[in-house]
Amino acid sequence: MKKIISVSVALIMGMGLAHGALNCCSQCVNQVGGNTNFDSSCTTKCCSGTTVGQPDANGVVRVEVKKTEVICATSSSGAHTATCITSREYKCAAGYYGTASVLSNTCKKCPDGGTSNVGAANITGCFLPNGSTGADDSGNFTIDGGACMYNILVIG
Repeated sequence: MKKIISVSVALIMGMGLAHGALNCCSQCVNQVGGNTNFDSSCTTKCCSGTTVGQPDANGVVRVEVKKTEVICATSSSGAHTATCITSREYKCAAGYYGTASVLSNTCKKCPDGGTSNVGAANITGCFLPNGSTGADDSGNFTIDGGACMYNILVIG
C-alpha cells in the first residue's frame, strides 16, 4: 500500500540529490525508516500555482490549479514518486458574481460599478474598492478607509 500526500506549497530543498536540486518528495524520508530513494519525478514533476484565464463575454473565467501529488514508498527499498495534477474549473470573473460551468453560467455584473474577487458566489461578494468615487441622492462620495461591501438590507 502506498501513502499519498498532496502538496500544494512551494518546492522543498531535496535530500540525497545533486546540490541545489528541488525535491517535492523530501517529506517522505521519515515515513519509512529514512528512505532517501527518490524517483526522478520528485524533481521533474513538482508543481504548484493557480492561473486565471481571461473572462469571456459572459464574465466566466477558467481557473487552473496545479498541485503535486506525492506517493511515499511503503518499504525501505521502494522509490518515492511525484505527479503534477492540474484541475480546471469555471468561475465568475472579477467584477461578477454567481455560478459558472462549462455548460451554463449565471454570472451577473456587480451593480453600480462595483467589483468582486474571482469566484464570488453571490451579490454580497461585490464591493466598491477603497478610493472609489460616485454620487447618490445625498451627493458625491469617496470610499475611504477600506472597501465598501455590498449588503442586502431586509426591511420588515
